[in-house]
Amino acid sequence: MELNNVKMAEFLKDRKVIIVCPSKTIESSGLGDFIDSHDMIVRLNNGYNLTLNQQRDFGSRTDIIYHYLGLQSENQTDYDLRKISAAGTKILVIPPRPEKIHFEIFLERNVNAGLTFLRIGEAVKKELWDEIGCLAFCGIWAVFHLLKFPVKSVQVVGMNFFSTGHYVGYDNRTEEQQIAYALNSQYDKRGIEKQHHIPPQKQLLKRMYETDRRLRLDAVTKNAISVK
Repeated sequence: MELNNVKMAEFLKDRKVIIVCPSKTIESSGLGDFIDSHDMIVRLNNGYNLTLNQQRDFGSRTDIIYHYLGLQSENQTDYDLRKISAAGTKILVIPPRPEKIHFEIFLERNVNAGLTFLRIGEAVKKELWDEIGCLAFCGIWAVFHLLKFPVKSVQVVGMNFFSTGHYVGYDNRTEEQQIAYALNSQYDKRGIEKQHHIPPQKQLLKRMYETDRRLRLDAVTKNAISVK
């Protein structure tokens, strides 16, 4: 079933939301109980793929997932809608990046998975592009999008803009490959900015933090954008 923004607003009204980035910095943090104390736990891309042993650090629920729906490549494993559904996901939110064929494949797969989903519209895409001029990381999409709804708060943990890699088991790359990919994807071969340019995304997160009292950041995220 596809949701609209009105239904999403009703779902999120007065909720305490936490965005759990799939970051290595959360490993051995013991944040699981704190994460589970929020009304809605948001995970990013393949961040639903957690083991029972990881719940002490990452929490035990997956309520909302922001996922680009990228298909299998040399970088990451293919997503599995059945696993996403089995994780207890209530809503899958799709940023407006996927190519048409990727979205059509998602619709075919979702016949069996039965996930409720929301597509972020082109107007919001333009608004975010005007802010940063590049393709946003999925975590920035989640912050930017969620703050448009009547949430009580949005807490972010582990957003370090690839100063480390992901947690063990997130994808098949080494930590060095993950960091290199994020850094190298900022420019094309001519040195022209493209895709995930990091500095404007940090600046946007800093602006949102300074202007919206609902947004809360952990120490890792604050350090990444140089705020106290």
